[in-house]
Amino acid sequence: MSFIPGMEVLTQADDPTFKSDGSCLKNFLIHSKYCAEVLKEYIFEEVRNSFYSQHPSRMNCLFAFPDNSDIDQMRVKFTISNELRPTLIRITPVTGQSSFIKADANLLNCDFLLHDGIADMAQKYWSGVHQEDSLIEILLSGVFTISEIIE
Repeated sequence: MSFIPGMEVLTQADDPTFKSDGSCLKNFLIHSKYCAEVLKEYIFEEVRNSFYSQHPSRMNCLFAFPDNSDIDQMRVKFTISNELRPTLIRITPVTGQSSFIKADANLLNCDFLLHDGIADMAQKYWSGVHQEDSLIEILLSGVFTISEIIE
């Protein structure tokens, strides 16, 4: 079957890998979600580079949280395994060699938004806007000293 000259479209009968158990759809949805996350992070980085280059990049920073309840919320939000338990430490930035931003992780929820909508959320994120129900994450880069190992 072909709708566009030179392009062949396989039907279920033509595709030997087709499974009717829904696994193809499930894999497609998982892959689509992954691609959407990569695109979102790319747009956030593009906005950071253009307007907020003084802030640490999400691509190579240390993520910190004000308290344990935020860590647990982030674990649920981003489906992080409970087996990956963080080491809780208290750090002190070295003046002149460190940078950080307190951002609202809820602004990362860009599902179903187009490029301009994601870029708008990124502008808010990098400018430090906190919504009423904000979930604070702190992005750190540079040199820090560990002042205490808590857990």
